[in-house]
Amino acid sequence: MRTKPAAGASTARPDPPEQGLPMSEFLAPVSEVSTDHVAPHERLAFWEAHNASALIGLRCSTFATGGLRARERSFDLGSVRITEICGNEHVVERSPRMLRTHPKESVFASVLLQGNAFFYQSGQCINAAVGDVLVYSTDIAYLHGFTADMRLLVVEADLGALPGPLAHPRAPIKVDTRLRSGRLLAGALRSTAVGFVERPLAEDVPGVAARTRGLIQALRSPPWATASSPTRPTGCCCAPRPTSASTCSSPAWTRRRWRRRSAARCAS
Repeated sequence: MRTKPAAGASTARPDPPEQGLPMSEFLAPVSEVSTDHVAPHERLAFWEAHNASALIGLRCSTFATGGLRARERSFDLGSVRITEICGNEHVVERSPRMLRTHPKESVFASVLLQGNAFFYQSGQCINAAVGDVLVYSTDIAYLHGFTADMRLLVVEADLGALPGPLAHPRAPIKVDTRLRSGRLLAGALRSTAVGFVERPLAEDVPGVAARTRGLIQALRSPPWATASSPTRPTGCCCAPRPTSASTCSSPAWTRRRWRRRSAARCAS
């Protein structure tokens, strides 16, 4: 899963431990970029080019007055990659054309740490708030929008690292944290990913990679799924297809709502 950093990317190491603590080796991010030193009119192209080479091919747009402000750093743990993204309001789109020009077969588990978001894929639109976890495939077109300043962790696993017939979700999954099972899994993924990006110790890489890979697999094909509904587990919530005018019914609808600078009204 190793990729070459884009031009302008930084690989600076995090600050060393505070004085008095034992010295440990930190894992340097494979890429670290920011739009701060890019001219506002060039930021969207810069962000798209960086993500195409370091994470995933997508198109980006924003209606923020000062243009896109974003930064990103990514850690390669072998079979798993953890990427931290911070920015202002914006939308990213992975269109059918992008699937052909920038193919990628992975499963993403996104953990929203700040802001509000909406996600559209396979005819389903989902609202996300702080703490929510979404699981989705990268070889299906999607739209991911953020309506305010945001911070997001994306935990990526190769499909080859997730064996089993249910490893490849054909529609987005939102973990239902109202249920104890979903709450425990979402909390474990969030704490593991946050703990690593805030203190990326090299010695922790094998354990973090194994744990996050196992958690993503559990979120997609949980052991608590009932025999009568094996693809709709009780610990996860897949948003139903829109049934009224108050829910989003197409990417175009979602983009129009975005242009009016309000969150999409989607099934939760």
